[in-house]
Amino acid sequence: MKRLLIAALALALAACTGGNLAFTGPAAVAGAAEAASLPAPGAVADETTVDEQALLRLELAYKAVRTAVEAAVDVGVISGPVAARIAVADNKAFHWLSLARSAYDTGNAASYRNALTQAEAAIGAIWGDR
Repeated sequence: MKRLLIAALALALAACTGGNLAFTGPAAVAGAAEAASLPAPGAVADETTVDEQALLRLELAYKAVRTAVEAAVDVGVISGPVAARIAVADNKAFHWLSLARSAYDTGNAASYRNALTQAEAAIGAIWGDR
């Protein structure tokens, strides 16, 4: 996410200068060195796509698990203390998925990765495997 923001800032700077980035002085040399170390735009776009796909997959997994659990509760296979444990895990999974979506939308990579990890664990806990 940081890389995407840096790339966007560099593009905005280039647009403001009419594409002429011929600055002079030590700041220009440092800026040129930093620009040379930026990843290619395609690599940034690929990483962003992978990040979004991870979230979408977890959201789909959550919906599938929740649908299966609701069906099992409806037919009476799950009830009592097991249903209560599943409800707690379901609430945690929903919470962490919401945080992951918010972190993705704001570009907060550290919070995003943490929320994805926690959401995955919470979805697993619905089935009782974690």
